[in-house]
Order: sequence, then structure tokens, then C-alpha cells
Amino acid sequence: MVWRGYIDESYGKKFFTLSCLMSDSLNWMWFESAWKRCLRSVNKSLKAQGRKQLTRYHAADCSSRTGEFKGWTVDEQIGLTRGLLNVFNKRLSYVVAYSIPLLEFSQQFPNERSPVEKCYGVLLKFVMTEITAQLQDAARKLHGRVKPVKIALIHDRGPYDVILLEAFNSFVSLR
Repeated sequence: MVWRGYIDESYGKKFFTLSCLMSDSLNWMWFESAWKRCLRSVNKSLKAQGRKQLTRYHAADCSSRTGEFKGWTVDEQIGLTRGLLNVFNKRLSYVVAYSIPLLEFSQQFPNERSPVEKCYGVLLKFVMTEITAQLQDAARKLHGRVKPVKIALIHDRGPYDVILLEAFNSFVSLR
């Protein structure tokens, strides 16, 4: 059985969060279809109003009503977010998320030039450890009657790709 895990981060001045949304292939197909249907519905309304349509959902931009969400009302922002959360509630199988307060992290690791960079690697290992523990726990509860699971972890490309790869390889080499 193959599961997909989509990794994303969120951070500001106070916290850094890394999360992984996971499901099997069938549920991901359903999830993606429902997600796209929700965005198409919003775009249809925007088009009818003569407004710019969304190319994708970016939570930070929606939250701050910037980028493609510039000019949106709070009610529109909340409506879209609720619609997308309904998609999560129907099919998504598993979510793992960890947050670190950046000030305290920087105090513990004062020699790190970029606390955000270090947080990517540290939290990826926490996320992978949690995923492994949950899968092992499920196998124990089912008395070993579980098919082997392969997990494909996916993330958006960005400036910290190398950090994530190094953390991934480090974690895998310990297993």
C-alpha cells in the first residue's frame, strides 16, 4: 500500500510549524477532486463578478488577504476557508504537525545562522518519527495483519530543499 504525505510549513515571527497531511492513493484522488471543485466554484463566482480568479490556494495570502486574495472581504476569506476545511473533514486520513517557538529555539541554538532553516530539519525528523510510531502502533493493534506501507513525502520546492533532503536521509539511515 502506498500513502502520500504532503508536507508544508508555516512561520512568522513567533512560531515555526511543519505539518504532513497523509492518506492512501484512493482518498487522495477524492481529496484533490473535491479541493479543485471547491476552488472552481469560487473562481466561477469571482469570474461572474469580473474579479481576478485564483490560481491556487495559499493559506498565508488568504489569511492576510494579500496576493490573489487582495480586495477580498473577511466573509469571503472565511467562506473559502470553511469550504476547504469541509474537504479535509470528509476524507483526509492522518495529520501530523509540530510547532516550535522561534525565540526559545534560537536561545537553545544560538550559533544557528537561520533558526527557520534548522527548524525544517528538526521538525521533519519529528514528523517522520511520529508517522513511523503511528504505523507501528497500528500494526501492533492489528496483530501484524497489515500490508507493508510505503510513504511518498512531497513538498513544494523552496530554498530549504537541501535541508529537508539531509534531514530525510539522516532519519532513514538510522532505521
